[in-house]
Amino acid sequence: MQNNLRGKVLGAYPSITAFAKAIKWDRKKASRIVNGRQDPSTKDIEEMVSLLEISNANDFVNIFFDGLSTLRTE
Repeated sequence: MQNNLRGKVLGAYPSITAFAKAIKWDRKKASRIVNGRQDPSTKDIEEMVSLLEISNANDFVNIFFDGLSTLRTE
């Protein structure tokens, strides 16, 4: 998640600090989430989707669920 999310955030904002201000989060929280050291809550994801204007389902999955596999192991 972090590489795709980080790319999306830094593509839209000049820094994580600027992103944190825009989303009204503490800079440390934004940094932890963007760099993959903290999983975002559902509310956090909703806020990021709105702020980053993610409207495509494929983009959403690639950004927030990239590491999940659809393969089932038995």
